Amino acid sequence: MSSLRFSALRTLLGSALDLVSSSVLYSPGAFFFYPWKPLMQALCGDTYEVGYTYFRRDHCERTNLKLHLVALGWQLLGNFGLLAALDRQLVVAVWGGSTSITLLGTARPLSAVTALLWSTTLLLSPAPRVCSVLSTACIAGAYAAAPLLEPRALEFGAIAAFLTVLVVSRRKATLKRGATDVANALAHLGLVVNPKP
Repeated sequence: MSSLRFSALRTLLGSALDLVSSSVLYSPGAFFFYPWKPLMQALCGDTYEVGYTYFRRDHCERTNLKLHLVALGWQLLGNFGLLAALDRQLVVAVWGGSTSITLLGTARPLSAVTALLWSTTLLLSPAPRVCSVLSTACIAGAYAAAPLLEPRALEFGAIAAFLTVLVVSRRKATLKRGATDVANALAHLGLVVNPKP
């Protein structure tokens, strides 16, 4: 009986740890990077191999991969756009709005530290080197571009990119099927509710 209780307790604690680690890792944004993410990944996360196995299993269809590339751009720009806004607030709060004073050699310390930590994490990962280098180049591009983008322009650009990928990827489909894809995409983006299949 005691062995059964211990097993149940271990299962309960494991489930609680999974819930806490998932909440800490993904609630701020599944594809966003934040300072505690590498530490949490090291303490509670799965290995690269496990993540790759799940990604490959769940994302083997071309349209899905194309949509993930759009999401990558959207998330990177959104992440660094948010950090740029926080950096602007930090400059106002700490230096009274003067951009001539810098922290860590930049007027965007949060963005710079995040880009550096994220790139380092990727470059030290067991992922294929080409993937890490391309990912780091995407981070550098988002770091450079994000402060220049307005949030609404980014939002509408992402919606247009998602819809374009869906329509172009389904060019051989019938008009009815294409309309269903667009309706499903709009529902996924929260612009319509429960489209009919």
